[in-house]
Amino acid sequence: MTIFFDIDDTLLDSESAHRAALRIFCEEIPIFRGETPDSLLPEWFAINDKYLTLYFEHKISLEQQRISRIRSLWGNRGMSVTDDLAHKIFSRYYQCFLHSCSAFPDTVPCLQKLKGYRLGIISNGITDDQIFKLKNNHLFHFFSTVIISDMMGVVKPEKAIFQQAALISGAEVSDCIFIGNSYETDYLGSLQAGMKAIWLDRKNSNEHPGSEKIVAFDELTNHPFLRGKS
Repeated sequence: MTIFFDIDDTLLDSESAHRAALRIFCEEIPIFRGETPDSLLPEWFAINDKYLTLYFEHKISLEQQRISRIRSLWGNRGMSVTDDLAHKIFSRYYQCFLHSCSAFPDTVPCLQKLKGYRLGIISNGITDDQIFKLKNNHLFHFFSTVIISDMMGVVKPEKAIFQQAALISGAEVSDCIFIGNSYETDYLGSLQAGMKAIWLDRKNSNEHPGSEKIVAFDELTNHPFLRGKS
């Protein structure tokens, strides 16, 4: 059995890291005066989703999606910004984001309890960035298989990324478990690929009744999928 994990907002608190990085805009850039990281977050996530999707679909380059994210945020406020300045702004924002991504308090204790299992990562993202976040939080050594979408040329929730990850880990797809925070991308994606799926719903929403769900990693080691297996 291989137990695979998502990274962002599953193992690491990426949402809080985005807030920390957005504070740069609110505190240093006049057009954001009066705004807060919390007020910017939904808009920023919508922009990110738009341009990251285009990047993952190979329709724009990595640099184009980064510049476009800044230009779109500025454009929503009636302001234009050159590509060069957008690049500089994004670089400062992103370095803050990367260094602010911290493991949730329950992440390391959970991974330590799972040392008898093969553990892996399946994540949408940029390989260098995702590996940096794992290493910066001293998590990388827990995982024998690390699959990042841009190295595979396929993204979650496509079946192929889950099936390729199982193959690389040396396990049958049906004997793999995937845990992630996104119901559609992680839970449904891995389930439809043939894996056992667990939705990590840290906000303990009342959505999607009947799904296989945990609200914290404390529940994982006693989950029926893991009992009696190693």
